[in-house]
Amino acid sequence: MGCYIDQGERDLAEMQISNGDMTSAVCVQHCHDNNFAYAGTQYSDECFCGHSYGNFGKADENDCNMACAGDSNEMCGGVWRNSVYSTAPAQGVTGLCGGYPGSCYPAIDTHTTVQLKLDIDSNHPCLTHTACLNSGVCVAVDLQTFICLCHTGYVGTYCEVVEEPQRYISAATTSADDATAFVACPPGSMAVVCECEGKYCDGAWFVGDECRVTNSGQGQTSKAKVTCWQYDPTYLYLINVESTDMHNPVAQCPQDSVMTGCAGLDFWYQKVTYGHGTVDNSTSPPTCRQDYCQTTPNGCKVQARCLLADCGCKNGGVCIHQSGQCSCPDGYYGSKCESFDYCAFYEDQNNKAACLNGGQCIGVPSHVVSTIGGTGNNENCQFPYTFQDMTYSKCVDTNEVGPPFACAAVFDGEDSYIDLGKWNPGPVYSMEVWVRASSTPDGRHAIAGGFNTCRDWGIGMEGGHFKAFYNPVDSCTSSIRHSEKVQTNKWYYLAKTCDGQTSKFYVNGVLIGSATVAKMIPGTPTGFYVGGEECCGNYFPGEVKSLRVWKRPLSAGEITDGYQSEHLAHSQSSVS
Repeated sequence: MGCYIDQGERDLAEMQISNGDMTSAVCVQHCHDNNFAYAGTQYSDECFCGHSYGNFGKADENDCNMACAGDSNEMCGGVWRNSVYSTAPAQGVTGLCGGYPGSCYPAIDTHTTVQLKLDIDSNHPCLTHTACLNSGVCVAVDLQTFICLCHTGYVGTYCEVVEEPQRYISAATTSADDATAFVACPPGSMAVVCECEGKYCDGAWFVGDECRVTNSGQGQTSKAKVTCWQYDPTYLYLINVESTDMHNPVAQCPQDSVMTGCAGLDFWYQKVTYGHGTVDNSTSPPTCRQDYCQTTPNGCKVQARCLLADCGCKNGGVCIHQSGQCSCPDGYYGSKCESFDYCAFYEDQNNKAACLNGGQCIGVPSHVVSTIGGTGNNENCQFPYTFQDMTYSKCVDTNEVGPPFACAAVFDGEDSYIDLGKWNPGPVYSMEVWVRASSTPDGRHAIAGGFNTCRDWGIGMEGGHFKAFYNPVDSCTSSIRHSEKVQTNKWYYLAKTCDGQTSKFYVNGVLIGSATVAKMIPGTPTGFYVGGEECCGNYFPGEVKSLRVWKRPLSAGEITDGYQSEHLAHSQSSVS
């Protein structure tokens, strides 16, 4: 791998040994035997193991210039330099035991105490996404083998077999010409296949959810037989798709659905076998057809029975169309992925508490807002660009530089926001933020802060004007108002300070006004939001970026510097 820089925190930090007979082979074997992906020799006789390397950068190859203690013809690193080696053949993914890729299955296991490591070869079948059928979950067992975890209704090594459902057979029969026998599933089940009980009939098909069989009276009759699945109908539903060409009948279910039955109807009394059509799995999705109908005078008809799901998954959950269940992203729970607890996920994955010294972990959900960078034009900066009398020729990665370079969170003004948890900065604080409104609707629209219980603290927009909200001495929430109307699609720098007695509001570095607040009373702790508020459901339409909160009042000079300078002042003091 090469020569890499090491520091006191160690680049390969999981295991370390010293050996008077140290060579690269000795180190690699030791790390391999202990299930580590990489090995590094250092200072002639030291060996380090880990699952990643290069955290402190690559060194000059000449820096790894110390001979191995066990072989003077080989170099074993140098002073604070590792000669790094892979302990196994090249692999594309490193996952946790029984998982792919990079996490255990199931992702959340509250009983996890030890996490074994598993290297997955880059050609592992799970990486093809086709190893398991019918949305089965592929779980790596070792470098090449795997098992499939099947959803309800499917079994088999690859989830390829439909689990035998409960069947209900009608007692109805008829021998009259063109008479029809029919049957339906009992309440609480779903009719998935319609067919003839006997081998010969003219056809079987669904009318809604009722299975019907036609007998021509040509000497044979058959009962209608329906297959019923005990599925929850809350999020699953069935539709019938019928062919239109009588001499080349083909029916195909929609994408992301499952064909549960293929029925045929013969208008020439050829006695369709069990009322079935022919399933063609060579197409995607599979098709239901009947080929011999080209030679019959009156033609045929086929009907595909299709199972669809309306899962209603939230927060990026993926709908499993075979069962109506949601497969949730890491940290999300519930039948619709509606609940978020990344703290539990973190602790299970890392086998340690998320917060030290008794601190409380509060997860912040994802999939809430989008972000853009640069000018917002296809997420690219347009160069050269002049800002505050300085010209830039490349993008700036951090949020310390003013518009338009720092990334911004984009809020639709309807239901997008960032929830930073139940928190307030105390009675003494400052906050600053860059904002750009896309519209100026009536009413209050919170930009950042806490808004609830008459103890508001933060910045917002109301009636087309920017305002700083505060808790006054003898009444409910009040505000300091910027008299100028907000211009849409224009960046503003807003700042608010409070020393426990007086609150001040700045727009573009200029003091707009001040007000006396309830002395040393902290703001509401019920929710720190960006782009919205916990209280009243009002959302800000536009972009917000470079939000910073201090637990001290900034001076007027610091506010001015924050607006005018290339870098926002005292960024190392930011809380968020």
